[in-house]
Amino acid sequence: MKLSELFIKAKIRRFWFSIIMIFAALVNIQSCSVSKTVKNPSYKDLSILKKGTDRAQIIAELGAPVATIKENGATVDVFKFKQGSHTTTKIVKGVGYTVLAIGTLGLSEAIMWPAETTLGAVSNIELKVVYDSSYVIDSVKIYRDDRWIKLSDLKATQQNNKKTKQEAEH
Repeated sequence: MKLSELFIKAKIRRFWFSIIMIFAALVNIQSCSVSKTVKNPSYKDLSILKKGTDRAQIIAELGAPVATIKENGATVDVFKFKQGSHTTTKIVKGVGYTVLAIGTLGLSEAIMWPAETTLGAVSNIELKVVYDSSYVIDSVKIYRDDRWIKLSDLKATQQNNKKTKQEAEH
């Protein structure tokens, strides 16, 4: 083999090595916001937190309570959990972040990872559920709700809608 052929083969090897290293770096860099999105906890359906819902349904949806006590003869569960995202939302965001990272050669991660860390952060929710003697919800008290749209806001809106509907019927 000639010396010039060896130089050409060495350049080709360096080129492919560089391509592989760039690809590996992109995969490593782009995984930050994607993995943060995918690892978020699952969405919990809070619409079940209404009077008359069975205790077993509540525990199935929210998980085991952090404490169960007896208060004035009633069973009380205290729940503390992180409200996550729907599975579909996680998939769409993950695919979007991946496409964006590849399209910008990883530069989008400088914006998307901090954005996902703050805006896409999970919300802490703490609440107390009081059950009657047949273990169905009697009342719910919310101690903490870090979501942008809070459970209490939704209940107030629903009550206002019911009042407006009742007034319209009369």
